[in-house]
Amino acid sequence: APSCTDGLRIDRSMLPVYPSSEAEFVWNYDDHSCRISLYNILYNMEGVMVQFDYSLSSGGLCSIAEVAVQFDAFFMMFISQTVVTNGDCGLHSHACVGIDYVQFCPSSDQGE
Repeated sequence: APSCTDGLRIDRSMLPVYPSSEAEFVWNYDDHSCRISLYNILYNMEGVMVQFDYSLSSGGLCSIAEVAVQFDAFFMMFISQTVVTNGDCGLHSHACVGIDYVQFCPSSDQGE
């Protein structure tokens, strides 16, 4: 599990809702601001986000080590690539579990 406390946590109340196809979030990290864009967003039948791609624009000052995605109490994913997918969605789109929160964990190997 990611132990980051200085990353960006986006709770469901802050996540985009249908029919938004993209969203931007900015947070400050080590004296500079990092901007994360979510795009290619997919939703379940209830309009809750279940899948997204993300990109980071920071002028090279920000990097993401890991992303934690909590779908429900029983299903959490940790990923390092830029695509977040709920694997059940393609087969059971009516039963897709919506995302509860997303936590972007910054890389901590930056020079002090």
